[in-house]
Amino acid sequence: CTPTKKARILTLYKENHPIQNIANTLQIHRSTIWYQLCNLRHYPSFYIVKPRPGRPHILSPRSLRHAAIAIESGMTNTAANVQCQLFPHMSEATVRR
Repeated sequence: CTPTKKARILTLYKENHPIQNIANTLQIHRSTIWYQLCNLRHYPSFYIVKPRPGRPHILSPRSLRHAAIAIESGMTNTAANVQCQLFPHMSEATVRR
């Protein structure tokens, strides 16, 4: 949900509108309404994105962009070359993924 929709959900809920009416008004499933209301209790800002569980990625989006630029420019052409030149601390299999 966008921050605007989250704000509208909370406003309508505080005005004592039934969940089904909120869902029909915003054209969102009622389970999504409940999910957003629970999230807003724990994370009161409309702009906060709930942290995701699990192990973080080894390669950051910035590193992936560097690898893509290296391949497109012709500096490298295989995963082995990318790994040797840009990411010597990672295995070739990780770079290949």
